[in-house]
Formats: sequence, C-alpha cells, structure tokens
Amino acid sequence: MTTSDGLQMARELDPKGIRTIGVITKVDIMDRGTNAKRMMMGQEVPLRLGYVGVKNRSQQDITDKMRVKKALAEEKLFFSSHPVYSTLPQEMFGTASLTKKLTKVLFTHIKNYLPQIVKEINIKRRDVEDLLRNLGPPLPSSSAEKLQLLWNMITEFCTNFRNTIAGRYISSSDKATKGVSGGARIKHYYYKIYKEFIGAYSATANYSDVDIERAIKIHEGYSMPGFPSVDVFIYLLQPQLSQLKEPAMECLQDVYLYLESLAEELAAKVFSRFPSLIGEIIEVVSRCLQEERDKTKEILEHIIDSEEGYLFTNDYDYLVNRTDIVPGSREEKKNLSSTTVFVNELRQRIDSYFSLVVRNVRDRVPKCIGHFLVKKVQDKIQFNLYSEMNKNTRMSDVLGEHPAITEERNNLTRTLEVLKNATKVLQRDPDITNVITLDDKLEKDLREESKEIDMRKVQIKSSRGSDRSEMSDNAPPSQKEYAPPSAPNNDPNDRQRERARNNPFASKPEAADDKRQTNAQLGNLFGDFS
Repeated sequence: MTTSDGLQMARELDPKGIRTIGVITKVDIMDRGTNAKRMMMGQEVPLRLGYVGVKNRSQQDITDKMRVKKALAEEKLFFSSHPVYSTLPQEMFGTASLTKKLTKVLFTHIKNYLPQIVKEINIKRRDVEDLLRNLGPPLPSSSAEKLQLLWNMITEFCTNFRNTIAGRYISSSDKATKGVSGGARIKHYYYKIYKEFIGAYSATANYSDVDIERAIKIHEGYSMPGFPSVDVFIYLLQPQLSQLKEPAMECLQDVYLYLESLAEELAAKVFSRFPSLIGEIIEVVSRCLQEERDKTKEILEHIIDSEEGYLFTNDYDYLVNRTDIVPGSREEKKNLSSTTVFVNELRQRIDSYFSLVVRNVRDRVPKCIGHFLVKKVQDKIQFNLYSEMNKNTRMSDVLGEHPAITEERNNLTRTLEVLKNATKVLQRDPDITNVITLDDKLEKDLREESKEIDMRKVQIKSSRGSDRSEMSDNAPPSQKEYAPPSAPNNDPNDRQRERARNNPFASKPEAADDKRQTNAQLGNLFGDFS
C-alpha cells in the first residue's frame, strides 16, 4: 500500500489531506489469515480523513444481476459478522459510511466556497445585465415601432451631446471619451487664444527708433514738419492688428473639429446597433456644423476687420495718459530731442492701444464662437435630425441588426436565466450548509487554503502585468508598430482561444482564469438550469 500511485499523487496535489479519502475495496477476497485492519486504522499510510472499507459485488453477482439493495445488505452483514472488522468502529466500513463521509466533506467544502460562489454569481449577473443593457432591447418589427425607436435614439444622442458640452453628469457608458472633454475642452481652446500677445508682449518690439522716424517723415508729405499725421499711428499699428485674424480662425476650426469628433463618438455609441445608420446621422450633424461654422467665420472676420478698419477706444486710462497733444514732461525735453520724445510716446501709444485691442478680441472671439457655433448647433441639431428623419424614410428602413448581435443577446439572456435560477436556489435554502455537523478543523484548513490560493492569484496577476509592461517597454519600435502575420494555427484549442479574444462580449483572459474554478463549482452544485 505504501507504493500506491494514487497515494503518491494525493500527497503531491493535496499535501494537507483535506480532500483525500482512502477507499479500500474487495476486502472480502483477501487471503485467509490476512486482513486490512492496519490499513483501515491508518497505521501503514495515515490519511487525515481516514479510510473506508467496502465490499463490492463479484463478477458472478453482476452476471446474476444482483440488486444493489441486496448487495448493500450482504456488505453490512459481512462487516458486522467478521471476527476482526466487527471489533472496529462501524463508520469505517460499508458503502453507507463512505456516502456519509463523502457528504460531510462535500458540505464542508460547499460551506467554505459558498460565499465566494455567491459573490461570483452576483458579479457575473451584473456584468451580463450591463452587456444586455448595452445591446439594447430586441429590434421591433412594425414600421411605427421602428420609427419610435429611431426617434428615441436621436433624442438620446442630442441629450448626451448637450450634456457633454454643458459638463452635466452622464453615465460612464454614455461618455464619449475619458479625461477632459465637452465644454472643458472647448474652454481650453478659448484660454489659448492670443496667449502670445499678452503679458510682456510689445507691439513695437520689432520697430527701431529709425523705423518710427522714417514712418513719421513718410507721412509728413510736403506739409510743414512738426505736425505728424495720425496715419503714422495707423501705418505702424496695422501690421500688428493683421496678426489677430489667424488665431481667431484657428480657434474656430479647433472648436468645430472637436464638436464634429464628439458627435461621431456619441453617434457610434448611441447607434452602435445600427452601423449603417451612423453615416446618415453624422452627415446631418456635419452639415449643420459646417453651416454654423461658415456663419461664425463671417462674423469673426467682421470683428477683426472692425478693429483694423476703425481705431477708437473709450478706455479711461488711455484717454487720460495717451492723448496729450504735447507729449513728455519738461525734464524730458531738456535731456532728449523733440523727435526722440515723440518717437517714445508713439511707441507707448501703439503698445497701449494694441493691448486694448487684444483684450477686447480675446473676449469677443470666444463669445462669438460660443454663441454662433456651439449654442446654435445645440439648438438646431435635434430639429435637423427630426426633419431629415421625416423626409428620408430610408433611415427607418435601415434599422437592421447584425445576426451576431441577436445571437449574443440570446446567449446572454440564457446565461442571465441560469444565474437567476442559481440565486433562487440559494435564497430558497439559505441554510443549505447547516444540514450536517461539520468538521471545524477541516473548515479552518479550507479557509487557510482558500486565502493562499487568493494570494497566489494576486501574485500571478501582478507578475503578468509586470511581464507585459516590460515586454512593451523593451520591444523595439518596429515590433510595437508592426506585427508580421503568423502562420495558420491548426490547433483547435488555440483557435477557440483566438475566437474568445476576438469576441467583444467575452471575458478577459485574466478574469477567465480567476473565474474558471468558481464556475466549475457552480456547475457541480446547481446543475445546468438552461
């Protein structure tokens, strides 16, 4: 018995002996003068859960079609009348004792793993319900119901579009992108505009005193010197004001592109069940965006042109400090020439007026884009989609669902039904583990083993994550960007794993490894409810 392969394997796979029960069969046909007492008492190879001896039916009994009930009665009579076995505890012999011992160990394991099974059932159920919710209800059959479904999806799309821009809370499943998005992204574009023209920026930094003096002489013409024209101010300021148009157009284009990408991402989520309909929706939204962008662009051009074409300000500080006919103080006149004093004053007036213009357009451009593009699009997009839906009857005709989605919904529905039935079993008999008196020491060892298994799982997960990150970091750029096609794989198990990876509704490999043991226990405990 000490050389039994089964016992050797049990020592390797179950070193604590919490899942190993020894069964000694055919004790009735041992040689005369021998018995299995030492083996039954665990004196040769001790087992924590002990041994049980059973008397099997002989081949002749099987040939004679002996009933199991009669065989159990003969087994009981054999052990009770045997000169050696009758002196030992009777729970060590017989099929009934083996059944009782197995049941006790089984219920002990159930009691230990049941909380984990219940937790896995609830997690799996929530995941399946989320997937079903994302897939949506089954597709309606009548035209009126399809039209109502399309109407509801357009309303949901427009609501999510407005909420994302306004910064209102939306569920994580409806969010277009992670991180800063919506109105916060648009406001970021507003903050960047004309940032290079504020602070220590000087509009006359590229003008030397000679350049300004030359401009004064040019605009004196043939008139008497000493009476400089306002055209000098305009001549020097105009090139600086012309720089303000391009940043405004760039800001408008950035906001337009973001609104377009936001609409595409939200449409892909809301209309994911109907891929052929996404193009129709995006076309209507893009047309609305382009119309409002062109109108806004025209208004922005008028704003910048008004700043370039007509110079005026009511700024109090400028009117008090920059409008003297004779610039400079008497002390400056003593130390500097009149030309130099006027050049410095002209330089300061240009810088001051340019900073006023930048301050004005830095407020007016975002207001113009926000009102004439962002707000107008939010107001018109829903009306345009409804109008297009009423005019274009083909939109409701393309409401078709891919067969794979229908099949996936049916599979998820069956899975959800199985999980619900499993929950009903646990709720129907919450004291399922209290039917039998259990071994407290065995329960304690099972809990310790379960903790060790959980710790090993965590270690395996962390090692896998670190290995993947190291492989990604150490891989050369060519391997990161391009993976050569591999040879066809003829292994059915590998092909099955590949299909599982390509299935968008399948569990992740790590999650599948963690749940495989629990799912097997669940199947053994509750059966196939489908």
